Amino acid sequence: MKKTMIAGMVSVLMAASANAAFTESADGTFTGSLSFSGSITDTQPAWMWELPEVTINSVTDWNVDKAAGVLEGENAVFDFADKGTFEFLHGYTKSVAAGGQPGFRPIVTVGEGDTAQEINDTVKSISVVASGVGSDGAATADGQLSFSISGGNAVAFFWPESGLWWLAYSGGTAGANARTLLQSNVENYATVYAQIDMEEERAFSWNYNYLNNTSLNASGAFDSTMSDIKLSFPSTSVPATWTADVPVTVTMM
Repeated sequence: MKKTMIAGMVSVLMAASANAAFTESADGTFTGSLSFSGSITDTQPAWMWELPEVTINSVTDWNVDKAAGVLEGENAVFDFADKGTFEFLHGYTKSVAAGGQPGFRPIVTVGEGDTAQEINDTVKSISVVASGVGSDGAATADGQLSFSISGGNAVAFFWPESGLWWLAYSGGTAGANARTLLQSNVENYATVYAQIDMEEERAFSWNYNYLNNTSLNASGAFDSTMSDIKLSFPSTSVPATWTADVPVTVTMM
């Protein structure tokens, strides 16, 4: 046994001597550097986002009689509830990710500046500035466009701890829309999720936890709906024409 150990030690020492590149230094000094390199791979799937064309086409040229404005304090308020509910921003993962991971979850905010709000399955009331132009072509005092908005999501994944394939979606219209987006648009959805063991309605936050966790073969979708739209302007300067922009931003958690 001792002979084997000695032979092994000699072999290692000889190999080290052969591979070393020592530099002789007459005065004992040395200057050099060690270079590191590598690559960074983005395994997070791309998200596909859209403001539906049908909605874009439906929210222009809204004409209303000035007499229809209801006086509330110093403002004339025009109620567009009869316009119904509009699908707002929706999106889905283009492909199935190898697994859930931090940064997979989209954070959708709607509104202006400090008043912007994150959209989830709770109905939010949001207002944005409305600009007006009088019949004389001059700008009027700003008004306000207000509306209600809520979101929904859907996720599909394999959970290794249970050995089950999941499809989960939040409640309401937006949750149902998100489920349809997921099933109809994610690449190879029918193949990857050929056997769903558990399909059920779950809370919005619960669903997204599995995109940020250790699930496998994960994909997701988001949808939002807008309703209860109202327009208000100071009653003393109701414009002839008006416009209002609703900003929406998506960041990844």
